[in-house]
Amino acid sequence: MLGTGTPTSARTGSMAMWQLPWHDIPTAKTDARRIINEGEWRPLSISEYSTTNGETWNSEHQKTITYTSWGAIRSTQVITNHEMTYFEEYEYDSNRQLVKKSQYINTPAGREYTEIRTYAYDPVVTDFCIRETVDNFDGAPRTVYEYAITRNASGTVTSSTYKEADVYNGGGDLVLTRRTTYTLNEQGVINGATIEYWDTYGKDEQGNYPLVEVVKLSDIVWHTYDGQPLLSLMAFDGTNGVASYHMIYSTEDGSTLEADMTAVYSGRNVTSSLTGKINKTSDYNSSWSYTYGDFGSVTSSREITITANGVANTNSSSREVEYDRFGLCLKDIERYVYSNASVDYGFESTVDYDAASEFPSTQIVSSYETHYSDGVTGETKLEPKTKYVYGQFERVTDAVQNVSADINAPVEYFSLDGRRADNPTAGIYIRRQASNVSKVIM
Repeated sequence: MLGTGTPTSARTGSMAMWQLPWHDIPTAKTDARRIINEGEWRPLSISEYSTTNGETWNSEHQKTITYTSWGAIRSTQVITNHEMTYFEEYEYDSNRQLVKKSQYINTPAGREYTEIRTYAYDPVVTDFCIRETVDNFDGAPRTVYEYAITRNASGTVTSSTYKEADVYNGGGDLVLTRRTTYTLNEQGVINGATIEYWDTYGKDEQGNYPLVEVVKLSDIVWHTYDGQPLLSLMAFDGTNGVASYHMIYSTEDGSTLEADMTAVYSGRNVTSSLTGKINKTSDYNSSWSYTYGDFGSVTSSREITITANGVANTNSSSREVEYDRFGLCLKDIERYVYSNASVDYGFESTVDYDAASEFPSTQIVSSYETHYSDGVTGETKLEPKTKYVYGQFERVTDAVQNVSADINAPVEYFSLDGRRADNPTAGIYIRRQASNVSKVIM
């Protein structure tokens, strides 16, 4: 995803394989069926157990939960295996967005807070959190994560910055981590972007955080577009999907990659490729694909080949994530393949469902790791780690009704000056369906 993740050089200290920072799995919007079913099922208690031998289960936490009328968590009470009890409370605004989460324990003197998190949201993309503040009451400094977004008179994003609190030096000052600046064409559509990354893990000799990566995108062609690419230029969410762009990617050590990206969207599948040269000498070829299944499940694959002096070096990776219709993760497996070795790791879970209600009753999560070297497969250890027992539940119908209403509501289009467009032609319009509003290009 564009603009997400720690800069590559900060993560690995090397640009050898050019793992571009935004090519992670895009966040897929869950489909309506999962939202509806998830809205119906709300467990009132969850018991967590752990095991070291796969046979004896030891109690870790006992959690009881209350919900709002629309199915969001209102409060929890957790009793640990050390017989310590702590509480969580959740507060929401009129848009049903979480604005505050408080964690505390009860003492003879009253509530003793251990952590308070507060959230603020973008006024245009109302489900996008632009500020999270974390107050810990154990002597640690306040932690803040903040996006600052600028828009032009038409409402199109022109720049965004991401900052976070510098907790490493004991202070609370916000430190610039990432800045994105967009360029627009004569029609007011974004056609270029410059993304800058700073390494905030250590200062240079001048006392500044070093600029470690700069990504310049030009000639952007959109598959879908609403003028609000706050995080991602390629995502299966119906907005801001890029069909192609030209890229120049440079790092602090002087290395550059100049390449062209193309993406093809076919139903729920996205396939992309990036082809160019590193330092104008080595050939760079990469490809990646995303296939989306039901309930937000996704399968992705990525392959990178660098050819220098006639010698090709190929690395690849893949990931498979699967959910059931209640949002429980059934599988999350990653594989990394190198020239003569590979490794698989992740977890799988089995879920038992209550015969009467068909809702989840028990979930057992098992983790494993497998190594391969020169064609020899290492030992696979599928080890049960955690068991969840779901107690009583309640059905939430308000969430179902709202989702169904949004899905079935008529779609309306308006020009940028607010006039209804019953038969929109080519151009940029405001699209409204129930409570969902976006800008689209026709």
